[in-house]
Amino acid sequence: MEVMKQRPYKIQRMSNYSSPINSVGGTGLFTAEGDTWKADRKFVAPTLKELMSGVIYLTPVEVTSELFKVAMDMISLIAYGQDLDTLRNEQNIVKKDVSTMFGYVLKRALSPLPYWKVPLIGQYIDGCGWALSRMTKLLNSYVDQFEQKQHSLATTTTTTTTTTNPENDAETVLEKMLGMLKKDDTKMKRDRMIGNLLTLFFAAIDTVSTSMSIALWKLAEDNTGLQDELAQEIIELGDSSELSLENMNSVLPRTRSHIFECIRVFSPSRTSFLETNKGATLGGVELPKGTKLMVMGQYASMHPEGNDTLDVPVGPNGEGNDQFCPRRWLTTDENGKLSVRQPTNSKGGYFSFGHGLRICPGKEFAEAEIAFVLAAVLQNFEISMKPNHDKITLVMNFVCSPDIDVELMLSPRRVEI
Repeated sequence: MEVMKQRPYKIQRMSNYSSPINSVGGTGLFTAEGDTWKADRKFVAPTLKELMSGVIYLTPVEVTSELFKVAMDMISLIAYGQDLDTLRNEQNIVKKDVSTMFGYVLKRALSPLPYWKVPLIGQYIDGCGWALSRMTKLLNSYVDQFEQKQHSLATTTTTTTTTTNPENDAETVLEKMLGMLKKDDTKMKRDRMIGNLLTLFFAAIDTVSTSMSIALWKLAEDNTGLQDELAQEIIELGDSSELSLENMNSVLPRTRSHIFECIRVFSPSRTSFLETNKGATLGGVELPKGTKLMVMGQYASMHPEGNDTLDVPVGPNGEGNDQFCPRRWLTTDENGKLSVRQPTNSKGGYFSFGHGLRICPGKEFAEAEIAFVLAAVLQNFEISMKPNHDKITLVMNFVCSPDIDVELMLSPRRVEI
């Protein structure tokens, strides 16, 4: 907790971790620190909270790879207003480029030499530079389209009494961010703008698709009736297009509790690799600039000795914080109606999205996207594990994810539950 409170000014992400991410174009909020982080977050965080919409229909068997494409399509629509349609187009070049760039982040992070910094040819030694160039060109074209649209609107309004507000009229994250920049008369270098757009794309795809896969995997394995409980409240909701950040906890408490617990126990981001940017004091110990730190947030949340001190509620049957309990976050409101407790991290029990000033700005987006997909699946299907499924183990790649594809059997859901 003490470490995270001093981010992003005195303590920042470890340089040999952030450098490979920056090298593939992710020069956005994920690796930004200090004043740069402060400036970038102002224009990225509000857009993620306000622009929630859409439910998708899918029938995956190889869930992990399919949900990677689902997450890519959803974030592209929400962020850029562009339908990549990777679910139906296996040869989509954007999907291939994103997969390539994810693979080389880890390779570069583990490299003893930062070969990608070699002038002129460094980015192309491993081939990643070609994918980065295509992605950068694509995102620049999206920005150009928006600026052309705004120019046309401005020209139109000069002959009418109608005025437009780029921020309020925005339909995508990109339009919202650029509208806020124009409203505040703030300049952001094009490379940082593109870096933030790439960061948004990357962060939403891998972490969210992994969390989706794990949430479905745990439901398919459950033998306590949890899947039917979630399906019941989803079916009672009726039109899932009415879901919003504001009403999710009240209309889908069981679904939200399951999502919160999956994220807590099987967090894609289990460990933060940091270093002091300035002199910092931790536990009364003075740390010089450049001191390497490793914050094991998921370990802290799961440690059994923290049961009485962490802000993790005990499960309905006395399950401690070292156990997976998808009903743990359920409670009742003042009227006795089933509700869900919103996780907090005041005591270090829910580190999945970070803590303090550097908490993930896309937290609400990620949780909502997972809920939308669970609703779409459970409303239509009963799910179970593929017979004789190989054992699934979580391993660390770009994020902590299943080592093999999660394969589910899907059958049409019975109306009566």
